[in-house]
Amino acid sequence: MLTGDALPIAREVADKAGLGQNITSLADLKNNLDSEDTLKTMEESDGFAEIYPEDKYLIVKRLQAGGPRLSA
Repeated sequence: MLTGDALPIAREVADKAGLGQNITSLADLKNNLDSEDTLKTMEESDGFAEIYPEDKYLIVKRLQAGGPRLSA
């Protein structure tokens, strides 16, 4: 989930939709989408809050570029 809503609202909506509550805000990504730590945080998140429209594209592209995830 990618939303411009505030973090508490995004968590509530995600929980009600069954997406989980591990929602990350744009500030938590430290504006460094190229780092491996940021990619790990993004992959572990159930969604993202406080995201500007132009950042939605960047987040999706970064997740796509990160490569496939291995399942257990």
